[in-house]
Amino acid sequence: MQTRAVVLLAVVAAAAAGAWYVTQQRAPAPERAAPPPAVAATPPHATQTPTVARAPLPPADAPHASTDTALRERASGGDGAAAWRWYREQADCRRWREWSAAPEGFARKLIDAAAAGGSQPPFFAMPPDELEAFRNPANSAEIAAANAQNLMERLETLCAGSQDPTDDEVYRIALAAALSGPTQAKWQFIDTPPADLAANDARRRDWSARALGIAQAQLAEGDAEAAFALGVAYAKDDYDERRRGAVTRNAFNASLANDPKRAYELLWLYLSTQPDPARLERTQQLLAELRDALTDDERAAAQAAADKLRLEYFSGRDN
Repeated sequence: MQTRAVVLLAVVAAAAAGAWYVTQQRAPAPERAAPPPAVAATPPHATQTPTVARAPLPPADAPHASTDTALRERASGGDGAAAWRWYREQADCRRWREWSAAPEGFARKLIDAAAAGGSQPPFFAMPPDELEAFRNPANSAEIAAANAQNLMERLETLCAGSQDPTDDEVYRIALAAALSGPTQAKWQFIDTPPADLAANDARRRDWSARALGIAQAQLAEGDAEAAFALGVAYAKDDYDERRRGAVTRNAFNASLANDPKRAYELLWLYLSTQPDPARLERTQQLLAELRDALTDDERAAAQAAADKLRLEYFSGRDN
C-alpha cells in the first residue's frame, strides 16, 4: 500500500511539472522595443492592409464607365490595385474633359504641360517614352501634334460616358490606394493631395496626418525617398530642387512644422543611402543651411540618430 502511494505521488508530480513546462512554452514573448523617438510611430490609420489574392483587374483598354462600379466596390473592400486603377482613370478623364473644353484646345494644353518639365506625365495613360517625345526639342511641332492627337483618341475611348466623381469619393479611394496599393500610389497621395484641401478643413487635417504616417511607414520599409521627403518637409515649407523632373511637395512640406534638428537627421540619413546624384549638391546645401541653426551637440545627436535609423531601416537593403 505504501509503495502504491509513492508511485501515485510521483505521477502527480510529473503531471504538475509537465503542466508548468507547457505554460512556460506558451507564455507570450516580450514585446519588441519601440522604434527610435526620432521617427514617430506610424498612426493606426496608416497601417497597410495585408496582401491577399485578388481577381484580375478589367482589361486595360476597357472604358472607365464600364469598370467604374466594379473598381469602386473592390476599392471599398480594400483592394489597393483596384483603387489605384480607379483613381488613375478618373483623374485622366477629369483632366481630359477640362482640357478639351479649354479655349486653346487639348493639344496645346498637353504640349505646354509636357514642356513644363514636371516629374509626372500630364496623364497616367501617357507612357514615359511618349512624354519624352514631347520634350525632345529635336522633334517637330507636327510630331508633337500627332502624339497629342493619338493620346486624345485613347482618352476619348477610355472616358466615353464617364462622369466626374465627388471630391469625397476621390479622396476615399485615393486613400485606399495609398494604404494598400503599390508604392506609386503612396507617393501620389503624398505628392499631390487627391482633392481640394482648402475647401475642406477636416479633409486637410486628415490628409496631413495620413500623408505623414504613410511617409514614416515608407521610411521604416527602407525607402530612401521617404528620408529625403521628410527631411525637406521638416526644413522648409517651399523647396525647389532646381532640376527638371523634380517632385514638388510643397503641400506636404507646409503640413509639417519646421524642425531643424529632425530635418538635419533625416537628410543626413538620406546622404548615407546612396542618394540620387542629381540631388546630392542641393541636399548638401540644405544641410549646410540647417547646420547654422544647430549647436555642435545638436548636430552630433542628429548624426547619431541618423546612423541608428540607417542600421535599423536600411542595413542589408539595396537602395
